[in-house]
Amino acid sequence: NLFPRTGLGICLGAVITYAERLLGKHQKQSDFKPRDENDCFEPTEACNIVSGFIAVQGEMAVQSLEGRNLDAFLMEIGRRYYDVLIAHLRKFQVSPLGAMVVRLDVRRYQDVMQEFHIEQVSRKFSCLWEMSSLLLLPVLELGNVVQQRLGSVPKEELHDFLKSRSDYAKQRINILSLLNI
Repeated sequence: NLFPRTGLGICLGAVITYAERLLGKHQKQSDFKPRDENDCFEPTEACNIVSGFIAVQGEMAVQSLEGRNLDAFLMEIGRRYYDVLIAHLRKFQVSPLGAMVVRLDVRRYQDVMQEFHIEQVSRKFSCLWEMSSLLLLPVLELGNVVQQRLGSVPKEELHDFLKSRSDYAKQRINILSLLNI
């Protein structure tokens, strides 16, 4: 924690806690299991609400802070927001059509984080974008994507993320062998 027991630290904790609560309140179990492909063309309500909230917090930080304090604050929001989103997405089972919805949500999250202009945060959210592709791809293509684009992500983290796939139970052995776990 870059801001222990300071006003900025309390503010940061409140922002992230509220973002978690918004996700919990507005994300529906059915969001990532759409019944028809017409429901796969827009980010979810939860994503739009939380992204809007985080974007406003970034704008307020830019108006209120400067220099290293601003960069550190935005970097910490981005880092914690990433962790919240990873944990949040792991709670849901994702159908093949739902994987397209996850990708839309992740793209929106990534777009908001790009506005922070913090390279480390942008890289984390680019990684999340690549990870979201693992929910959409056929199992036999996962190994190539992991090797080419996600080599820096711990395999256990990828495995935990892949457990969200609706075909995970049937494909578990194949997934484990492709990840060399």
